[in-house]
Amino acid sequence: MNGTSVVYRKEIRDLLRDRRVRTAIFFGPMFLVLLLSTMFSLLADSLGSGGAPRKVYVVGANGSSQTPENDLVKLLKKDKTEVIPLPDDATARAWIRQGKVHVALEFEPDFETRIQANQPSKVHVLFNPSEPTGQIAAQGVQQTIESFDKDHLKAMLTSKNIDPATAETAVYDEVKVTPKGAAPEGPSEFMGQFLPYMLVIWAFYGGMSSSAELVAGEKEKNTLETLLISPVLRSQVAFGKFLALGSICLLSSISCLVGLAIAPLLPLPGAHKIMGGGGVSLEAAGVIFLIILPAAALYASIMLAVSAYARNTREAGTQLSLLSFVVLMPALFSQFIGYTDYANAEWVAFVPVLDSVNTIRHALEGKFLPSEIWITFLLNCFLAAITVWFAVRLFNQEKILGK
Repeated sequence: MNGTSVVYRKEIRDLLRDRRVRTAIFFGPMFLVLLLSTMFSLLADSLGSGGAPRKVYVVGANGSSQTPENDLVKLLKKDKTEVIPLPDDATARAWIRQGKVHVALEFEPDFETRIQANQPSKVHVLFNPSEPTGQIAAQGVQQTIESFDKDHLKAMLTSKNIDPATAETAVYDEVKVTPKGAAPEGPSEFMGQFLPYMLVIWAFYGGMSSSAELVAGEKEKNTLETLLISPVLRSQVAFGKFLALGSICLLSSISCLVGLAIAPLLPLPGAHKIMGGGGVSLEAAGVIFLIILPAAALYASIMLAVSAYARNTREAGTQLSLLSFVVLMPALFSQFIGYTDYANAEWVAFVPVLDSVNTIRHALEGKFLPSEIWITFLLNCFLAAITVWFAVRLFNQEKILGK
């Protein structure tokens, strides 16, 4: 039997016996996907649909604790917004400063009379500009007020036998142009931004939990020397450990996809929203696998080389922690590059980690760029081959034993 397969079967069996490894490659990614999907759905639910916030506090007229029943308040309630009265302006401002209230409305005393007379009337929107939830809630109220104003204008023009269309000069007409083969609605925010990031990140962090023990740990236990004097070539030992670690990295990424498939099936509020316009297409799934496979090989080869170079698990852990930032920073940058023109720049395909995340994101969006896909694939394969060669060289040196 080939020595590489013997070492591979031994290592993968030992790795999967470790509870920490099983947690890192199975429970960790799926739990994170479910947690993020729940957070996204709760955020969307708290902000409401159509931009209207779920709770709006309204200052009563003339110090009254009763909610003003004007047409705008009725429209807010129609949008399933809970309208809560406040006694006065001072209370509203105090509660906003304390964070008890995100947004409050104060109407002019003659608001309803002026509206009925087709005269402008102010609605004071109170919020804390330094609080993100306050800004979002205020924007939601602004959209509701603009909708109310537009409906009132149409009603006024219709009552005067004037076509409401004459009041519109530039008409906004939304035409969605999606790439061929993409879902009509495109990927959700969760899938488009976080799924590529998690797939690439967990390919590294899933293997990081076991890589320190793979070689450096055996040095401390004095079991590596026994393995190296066995009738198996040292290069075969290195390749067997590399394949085992690469399998762990790949399984970690696949766990993210499994978590994504499970999330909509659970009774989570709004969990179906994370699937966007229909999930992952077969073409996108093929590109994801084509990109993740060499990326997992690259991470596994790097971590194997670090573990072989280190003298003990503590040293390996320190070096891997520093290395994780090299992987993490390009991945974090990928969260913002999609909002710039750099997302389509050719040089991105030559930046490790960033190229993988960007290519997967484009695939989810239905943009399959052959040059980007193959450059990313071949670059990761090339870098993985170099690092595996370096790791094999370390295994062929006597100082691999750390003595």
